[in-house]
Amino acid sequence: MDEYKEYFYKKRPHVRNIDTGPLEKQIELRNKLNCKSFHWFMTEIAPDIVKHYPPVMPAPAAWGKVRFRHTKVL
Repeated sequence: MDEYKEYFYKKRPHVRNIDTGPLEKQIELRNKLNCKSFHWFMTEIAPDIVKHYPPVMPAPAAWGKVRFRHTKVL
């Protein structure tokens, strides 16, 4: 994901410190196959993806608690 991994971490900060293990084989394969960058994918293949999955989560439109009308159970 190259530089786009930061968008992922902003939405899921708890996974930032998970060890991915060695990535040398994946990087070597990417180079061997002359793969395009993730930026290329985002601009050429999926330019409208941010409409459906914004890089930063918007503030909630509403918040509160749900209660049952006839009980005190939350």
